[in-house]
Amino acid sequence: MQGFDDRTTTCRVILDSVAGARVEHRRAGADATPYIVASAILAGGLLGLEAQLTLPPTGPSGNGIPVPATLAEAIEAFEGSPRVKRMLADWFIEAFAATRRRELTQYEAWLRENITAFELGRHLEHQ
Repeated sequence: MQGFDDRTTTCRVILDSVAGARVEHRRAGADATPYIVASAILAGGLLGLEAQLTLPPTGPSGNGIPVPATLAEAIEAFEGSPRVKRMLADWFIEAFAATRRRELTQYEAWLRENITAFELGRHLEHQ
């Protein structure tokens, strides 16, 4: 991204000067393993260079490429991506997706057990 300060995109390419040129990745979770994140970013960059992909247009309106809105959508996109399949071993994709599915299942179970009286009253009041 050049000329805009768009912090809504997942990845920003800053080209203000040769000395200050850099890539910023803005979506890794605080609980992400930094080695996996760095490996994924580097592999994605390599795939983009090999395929001679161009960066999508972006600007101050935040119209970059959208990311999945939920963990379920992210798991589906991860498993179905031909680029991910090219970057990572099948065993890793399967294991990583399985751990994320387990995390999602645990979270959904927690939500079912921890709905507050306020939420029940507010959201079921129309029935």
